[in-house]
Amino acid sequence: MALPERTFGPSLDGSSAYLDTSKSQWVDAVSVEGPLLVPGGDFVLEAQYTRLGPDLFLSGEESSVFIKGYFI
Repeated sequence: MALPERTFGPSLDGSSAYLDTSKSQWVDAVSVEGPLLVPGGDFVLEAQYTRLGPDLFLSGEESSVFIKGYFI
């Protein structure tokens, strides 16, 4: 399930960061009981991790995963 494009902000310096999540896979960490399964196999080993408030965004060369509520 892909999320629509979202704007995240404001940042500490007052600017907003634009993040295109329209092609990202989506995982809802809040509704999961037990282990959280992130799609993509070894993707999690090579992905860049970015905290977006209560959410986590994993990005790589060819794919990305948005994990909603990871830090809740």
